[in-house]
Amino acid sequence: MKKVSREEYMRAVDGKLRATTNLLRFGPIDPKIGKPLRDDLGIAVTFANIRQIAGNLFDHAMIRSNGREKFAQELANFSNAGYADVSSVQTIGAIDVTIMTLANSLVPFLAVDRAMSNPIDTIYFSDMVAVNSAAGVSAGDTVIGNFTPPNTAVRLGPATLSLTTVAGGTGPVTLSFGYPLVPGNTVVTLIISSVTYVGQDFKSDGNVYFTGTSVTATVDYVGGTITTSSVVSGNSVNGVVLLDVSKDETGTNVLKVKPLYTATQLVTSPKNLIYEQNAANSMYMNRILATAKAVGGLDYASLHFNRVNNIYIDDVNRDILRALIAASASDSSVTTLDLSTYTVSSQAGSKNDLVARFFIAMRTAFLAKTGVAPTVIVTSTRGSAELESHPTKFVANPDFYQVLNGLVGYFDGMPVFRHNYMDFAETSTHATFYMAAKLPDNSSGTLAFGEFLPLTQTATVGNFDNPIESATGFFSQVGTATIQNTLVKKGQITYAS
Repeated sequence: MKKVSREEYMRAVDGKLRATTNLLRFGPIDPKIGKPLRDDLGIAVTFANIRQIAGNLFDHAMIRSNGREKFAQELANFSNAGYADVSSVQTIGAIDVTIMTLANSLVPFLAVDRAMSNPIDTIYFSDMVAVNSAAGVSAGDTVIGNFTPPNTAVRLGPATLSLTTVAGGTGPVTLSFGYPLVPGNTVVTLIISSVTYVGQDFKSDGNVYFTGTSVTATVDYVGGTITTSSVVSGNSVNGVVLLDVSKDETGTNVLKVKPLYTATQLVTSPKNLIYEQNAANSMYMNRILATAKAVGGLDYASLHFNRVNNIYIDDVNRDILRALIAASASDSSVTTLDLSTYTVSSQAGSKNDLVARFFIAMRTAFLAKTGVAPTVIVTSTRGSAELESHPTKFVANPDFYQVLNGLVGYFDGMPVFRHNYMDFAETSTHATFYMAAKLPDNSSGTLAFGEFLPLTQTATVGNFDNPIESATGFFSQVGTATIQNTLVKKGQITYAS
């Protein structure tokens, strides 16, 4: 048995990655219709993740096979059958499954993919928060967040401020700005007995000049205050000034920010599956398929390999959907549309308009609360049927009626992923929709998917009591975690019972 070094193995993995770049970039999306799921940076991150996973697999196989000589044999069990998408390049076995999972599952649509050096690992995301109270925000406020809209209270640099004080009795009124002021830019407005008087420090000498009133005002440019003479109770004083940041030598009033790291823990768990087969049945089926194979039919081993892998990918999808539904519980304002009184005879012309407005409202609400545009709609079979009936907005995939779970089309340019698991989460009078997000640079998204070990096949073992039966095991170590509960939007359409 030829020795397989780590370097040789990783070179083969790199060759597989180069050959499947477009598969990972677009996944099941038609490049002519949809945007790529991963940009150049996202591809680089995913490549690095797959290399890490491949390294974990190599180390695991070395330990399990007790030496390099048996490493190739360890992988050979899983390399005999593969996918048409990757059959033109050297087979890497378990890494094939990782590539297909990261391309054809829900992962590229709404979960960042992470390779894990340990079964339990931590990933970090940072918000930019204020260190001090300045520029319109308080210490600890989020200035720029991963999943929050921009803070509209932030005002950097010198700004005009307005402060109004109502005198509590007969006596002077002081307006304090807590900041040095620029001379010549102070405007004071007095409202006395419903008459308005406007004055300004035209001479930059600390005096505010009025006409038509005996009230006077002075400005302390260094201390940042305006002081008037007596103002009778019920009257008001308003001051508009220009702050002088050049006099703030300590930077006390200049906004300071720092990253605040939020940790998300990814905990993986094993996924195990045992595939049993009967030698007599296999021989019988291979004989039946022999003729079909001669004319381009299916290979029996490949057929079962694909089915085992489909079971695995669908289980990963269900993990992601469970996490998505759990995250949506924090959405206190579910977008709704009531079509329970809809009748074809009276509302056929307006129904599609209502549905279109419903999704516009969902997308707008998602963007307003997160600052991130949603990138996918996840729905049930009933929900996808509703979208398919909207001819001006929905573009269906050719296999819309053949494939139950997967990408079924695009609504207003947004990918729509259908899964029958969502059918069990809704009643007979509802269609439920979830909007989520995944940035194409693979830096953040609604969920995170971590892989410690890819789906790996064990050696085939025979049944001592019945030698014509054999079994092989499949196992992996993966996990799903929610990054941010707010990065999901739920919508529901109600129908008549």
